[in-house]
Amino acid sequence: MSGRNNSCGQSGCCAGGKILTAPAYTSANPSGTVPCGRLREVLEVVEQGWTRRMIHADHPVYSARIEWERNWEAPGVAYDGNHLGMYILRGLGKLAWLLPDSETARYFRGTVLPRLLASQDPDGYMGARDAGDHHGPCWELIAESDMLETLLFEYRVTGDAAIREAARRLSEFLVTDAAYMGGIGYPSMPSTVPGTRWDHPKALFRGMLMAAHALTGDARIPTRLRICYGHIREAIRTQLETSGTEEHWSSGHMNDISHAIQAPAVMLLLTADPDDLAMAIRGAERVMEIAGQVSGYPVGWEAYEAKDPRKTTEHCNFIEWPTACRTLFNVTGQVRFADWAERALYNGYWGSKTKDGVALQYQSAPNQLVLAPWMRTTRDGDKYGVNHGWFDMQHGPGCCNVFSAEAFPRHVEHAVARGQSGGVAVVYYMPCQFMAPMEDSNRLELIMDTDYPFDDRVRLELRLAQAARFPLELRIPTWARGAVVTVNGSALDVVVQTGSMLKVDREWKSGDLVEIAFDFPLQLVWHHEEGCVPGAAIQRGPLVFALPVSARWEFAGEGQIGPDNIRERWHLFPAAGSLWNAALDVDPRNPEHSCRLVRMANPGLKKAWQYAPVGLQVRGRRVTNWGLAGTPERPETPPMPAAGMLEIDDTPVDLTLLPMGCTELRMTCLPFVER
Repeated sequence: MSGRNNSCGQSGCCAGGKILTAPAYTSANPSGTVPCGRLREVLEVVEQGWTRRMIHADHPVYSARIEWERNWEAPGVAYDGNHLGMYILRGLGKLAWLLPDSETARYFRGTVLPRLLASQDPDGYMGARDAGDHHGPCWELIAESDMLETLLFEYRVTGDAAIREAARRLSEFLVTDAAYMGGIGYPSMPSTVPGTRWDHPKALFRGMLMAAHALTGDARIPTRLRICYGHIREAIRTQLETSGTEEHWSSGHMNDISHAIQAPAVMLLLTADPDDLAMAIRGAERVMEIAGQVSGYPVGWEAYEAKDPRKTTEHCNFIEWPTACRTLFNVTGQVRFADWAERALYNGYWGSKTKDGVALQYQSAPNQLVLAPWMRTTRDGDKYGVNHGWFDMQHGPGCCNVFSAEAFPRHVEHAVARGQSGGVAVVYYMPCQFMAPMEDSNRLELIMDTDYPFDDRVRLELRLAQAARFPLELRIPTWARGAVVTVNGSALDVVVQTGSMLKVDREWKSGDLVEIAFDFPLQLVWHHEEGCVPGAAIQRGPLVFALPVSARWEFAGEGQIGPDNIRERWHLFPAAGSLWNAALDVDPRNPEHSCRLVRMANPGLKKAWQYAPVGLQVRGRRVTNWGLAGTPERPETPPMPAAGMLEIDDTPVDLTLLPMGCTELRMTCLPFVER
């Protein structure tokens, strides 16, 4: 079992009987995973940028080095449950798995992990300098649960018996310590423990202790989870049913909703209650109905809000929302949830980072022309204060900074799964090598060669120790118009249904080749706002395309600009003469007749996502009565032009739209020239 949400699906006995329901898919063991090609480049950009910020920097909050040295070496000082430090730990472990020769891996396995293991006291608790120095169950529960997750994942990667034993002891502490079980809302929600919120039960109800149960066989774990879940189940229902309402706007947090969606989905395995699954699915559907952006992910600074391309999404949710969607796919097998996870990652996550992987936007939007402190992020302009949308290396809410490194590793972790039929499922396409143990000591090495999502072709080579019959399942996304699948050059005589898992059940031998050619049409995703002309974003496959806007960068940090300055901060404004106020001269009924997909050259040997590998060439016209909002001193991104007042310049302009994730300033949702 993996550390995060794919811990669902391990069978075993508990005091109340066996785990009742198996998930549709369980992610394969991560051992032997080797990223290749563009995926490796992406991970290297993330690791190098993140290492600069988290290990080398001298900032007392955002430096992993200082965070760990301060808390683990100070005489007589216990590790105080700082959840930021645990986010750092988790990110270090995931990057060390995929880039074992990196500086991050050396720091994690040479410094951090030994200190973590040495800190475990006789009770199984981790992080205290003095035996028995255990802290309260609020933020501390996050810290202990994240430590457990890190240990479980490291054991799956390395098979180290000492890691397994440490995880067993920590899980025993968590499941038997009354204070910690109280910290998840026992006996009622909201918890009587001050400061407890939905972050705290997340690790338990996303399957961390279920994962520990799979390793240890501790029957108390599912039993205690059932008891605790029974106390907070109705609170979860209330939270999911009030998402997007006035009540929830005033109190909720978008990450909490992502956690709450996962809780009943994971607990379905223990309750076999279809109402739990319906609750999770309906919660996710409500989020997308109310808050789903044209870019394919929900909007929300802290709480979810009604969709608007100017509104922002917190960076953390580009990690948590895909995690919730992957959990729903694993439990249900419904391909649409896997599709939702991809769109958030490829469009939102990378579209909110500088292309060197160092700085990020705490909040980012599909349409963003000005990144400055006076930008507002909510429907009424001031409900939650200003928009932290500028590029910064030390945003005030530190969770996003330290959390960011996990996005792509989590995606890789779930790329290949095992289905209920015992076969192998390829869920997410990326250039990578995967190892999957088979029956009878057989072993499958799956080599995936693709430039997905920038290309629509995937090549899979199977290498087996010995020939074997098993089903190979292939995800056919909902946005595909169709696909041609060949095995060793011969097309399969099957009907390929979009939005499904295509099952190829046959005897496989080493060297077999499977090739997939997707047909990804151009699609328009519309946004209608009262009093404004309608606008739309153009989507192809998981990618949403945006009009890139040349930016003027203004340094707003402290100290000197340079690679070692953790206090760098940049505000962005449209460069003089840059075109952003364009209407697309595209036939909405048949956009493929008006657009041309082109391959883009690599300028200066840049790495993946530092440049756009593909572009969409279209014709447009400048909208002459559409200007920046705000004042000349404090400009802001404007709404769509007012209805009935679209004034179009007669001169056509050639535009090249780029994948949203490859842009910084951009206009993703644009009006169309009337035909």
